[in-house]
Amino acid sequence: MSMTENGISMRSLTAFAARGATAQAAADRALDEATPTKGARREVVRSKSTNPTRYINRNECRKYLLHQAETTRSHKFRRVSSETLLAINEAVRRAMADTVRRLPSKGKTI
Repeated sequence: MSMTENGISMRSLTAFAARGATAQAAADRALDEATPTKGARREVVRSKSTNPTRYINRNECRKYLLHQAETTRSHKFRRVSSETLLAINEAVRRAMADTVRRLPSKGKTI
């Protein structure tokens, strides 16, 4: 079982992403049922995405990883696993959170 740099297994990241999508679908159904109707239309507030890798462009990541492997490795790689993309997405999310955390307490621009 492969581990990310912070010790989380790739399997647990995949399970977490699957649970997130399932939980989001359940929350959407609950909102549909609980939201009062306004006239003939129902006002529903939903999250923008249930995409587990919403911070990266999966297609461009795959292209870049396969190109890097082609130029730096002797073995030919043909595929990129979803676990790898989840790990990259998590690294991007952590980098964004760290950037915001390191900002000074004054100012308006990140």
